[in-house]
Amino acid sequence: MISPVTPNDYQELLAVWEDSVRATHDFITDADIAYFKPIIIEQAFPNVTLHCVKNSDANIVGFIGVHDRKIEMLFVLAKSRGQGVGTELLHFALETQNVQFVDVNEQNPEAVGFYEAKGFKVYERSPTDDMGKPFPILRMRLIESVVAGEVRNLAQRSASAAREIKALIKNSVDAVAQGSKLVYESGTTFDELMQSIAEVSKMVADIDNAGKEQAEGIAAVSTTIAQMDNITQQNVTLVETTSRSGRNMENQAKLLTDQVAFFRLDE
Repeated sequence: MISPVTPNDYQELLAVWEDSVRATHDFITDADIAYFKPIIIEQAFPNVTLHCVKNSDANIVGFIGVHDRKIEMLFVLAKSRGQGVGTELLHFALETQNVQFVDVNEQNPEAVGFYEAKGFKVYERSPTDDMGKPFPILRMRLIESVVAGEVRNLAQRSASAAREIKALIKNSVDAVAQGSKLVYESGTTFDELMQSIAEVSKMVADIDNAGKEQAEGIAAVSTTIAQMDNITQQNVTLVETTSRSGRNMENQAKLLTDQVAFFRLDE
């Protein structure tokens, strides 16, 4: 059963680490072990997420430390090797912590083979470890994670393309709707324009009719004025004739008076 680790378990973990290193890392000297032990318990353990497997006696037989999806340590007691403890810890980390990377000493071929069997492949080699010691390191990556990463990237790109296509379709639909609205409004405006033209044509016709009526009225007035002018001229002629007649009558009256006076008798 896998359990979380507390600082109270650090000393027991350190014992498991030393036992495992002595069994599998024959290139590590006693001096190296003495050098690493305080660093591991003071710096390494506190900076990783630790889980362990305990036996029926509640003793730790293996543990794993993970940080930022990378296996920083995985060690199993020598007497517990071959019993599936390492595989159990690795599967736990894969399932719960999404581990993708691990660094393995090149001089530890059993560990390299173990991780290769679980789907990890070397993608980089360093001639020294992280502390600069001459222990070549093979940096390994879970191949499934590479494929999954590519699948995720493809899915993300597909999703992005789908969003862009959706936006384009929406824009096209909006444009069509706007165009339909403009066509409808244009048709309405055209109908209104034709109606206005008809009204203007009617007004022009009315103005033309009124002009004709005014022309006819003016013609009638002109005729009347002409008739009045003729009558006035006739009246002037009549007046002149009457005046001449009056003068003739006056002359005749004066002549008659003179003649009457000739016959006047003296008293």
